[in-house]
Amino acid sequence: MRKVLGGIGILFLLISGCSSSNLLPHQPIEKVVVKKPDDQRTYTTTDEEEIQMLKQAFQGAQKLNGVMDIRTHDYEVTFYFDDEESKTLWMWLTKKSGMAMDPSNTHIGYDLKSSHVKDLHSIHYFKNS
Repeated sequence: MRKVLGGIGILFLLISGCSSSNLLPHQPIEKVVVKKPDDQRTYTTTDEEEIQMLKQAFQGAQKLNGVMDIRTHDYEVTFYFDDEESKTLWMWLTKKSGMAMDPSNTHIGYDLKSSHVKDLHSIHYFKNS
């Protein structure tokens, strides 16, 4: 019985590790700053619910196959962590889909889950995307 439970536990860890996008570290987030490159508008949030939605969207993103050749991003999203480190990611967002990218590796894109895209549109800053 222990071997079966141990095997199931290892399998679960492997599956959950493979599904992670590694775009965003699993650290407490203090605030998020979102910029629109086309007009330099900035939105800053410390709202826990909004931060959680953004965090889930990026952590739940799935790596896309192939090399990306894309237009300028819609949003620059910077996460500020409790340890004073930060991580900037790019995001493209439409009414039904979204994509993310790490600016340090512009050949790899990540697909945002449709449920997370829907959640992001509940944040007033993204309502017109």
